[in-house]
Amino acid sequence: MPAGFHTVTDAPKPKRFILYGPPKTVKTPLALAYGAYLRSLNPNSRTLYVAADRGSEDLPSLPDPSWREWIDVWKFSSPLDKDYDPYKDAVQVAMTDWKAKDANYDLIIWDTFAITLEQILQYISDKEFFAGQGGSKHVSFGDPTLPKGHPAKLNIPMPGDYNGVNPDLP
Repeated sequence: MPAGFHTVTDAPKPKRFILYGPPKTVKTPLALAYGAYLRSLNPNSRTLYVAADRGSEDLPSLPDPSWREWIDVWKFSSPLDKDYDPYKDAVQVAMTDWKAKDANYDLIIWDTFAITLEQILQYISDKEFFAGQGGSKHVSFGDPTLPKGHPAKLNIPMPGDYNGVNPDLP
């Protein structure tokens, strides 16, 4: 292959990291500052900020107001919205090829994933997507009408499932 040309497989792999800690420990400003660092390396670099916390779409933790020009905010639906479904929202964020939407996206900040999980669990509980559907006693997460094995549907293993694959258990 001629010098300067690269195949898709030669493309650099995205870096992933998780900031974890108690509330008010400067995780969001640190993540946003990393976006500023990426922007210092590439002036076209953009950050996608997934606003899961209520009120976070206004970026109250933004260390420098001028950063707003390169941060795009994606907001989850609200329980007041007609088609509210935090599970669908989370799958959409996770499965979207953001680089295809904007090649300048170099960082995605999901703030916070714990809130997203709480919203999903509450939604699933409210929809009663739990044991007993189709005779199964598994707890199912996601849309129960999706086919088995679909990435947006998950049956949680039960102790009997583990016992079935481990013949050494009594």
